[in-house]
Amino acid sequence: MIPLFLKRLLVGPPLATSRLIHERVTKFKGLAVFSSDAATLLAPVATFGLLLVGALVVLVIALTHAWPALVAELLGMAALLLTAALFFLLLLRALFAQF
Repeated sequence: MIPLFLKRLLVGPPLATSRLIHERVTKFKGLAVFSSDAATLLAPVATFGLLLVGALVVLVIALTHAWPALVAELLGMAALLLTAALFFLLLLRALFAQF
């Protein structure tokens, strides 16, 4: 548990009861707003994990001199990078379209 003084320092004082009604979000709006945050946070981690495993596979393939498999793996990694780049471009476009 966080000590109360540290919580007050980081978050601030609690809101007055009269102001709480104006700070609420409906379940429908909350699901739409907060569920997209998880997807945008996990996408780079998943991409990095796939690229890390792909890099290890490329290293093993290169050491065993299986050149056709190496070319196929590199093409797959390039496709993954292009997909991730497109995802982030679309995400930035959606974010800046709101302003």
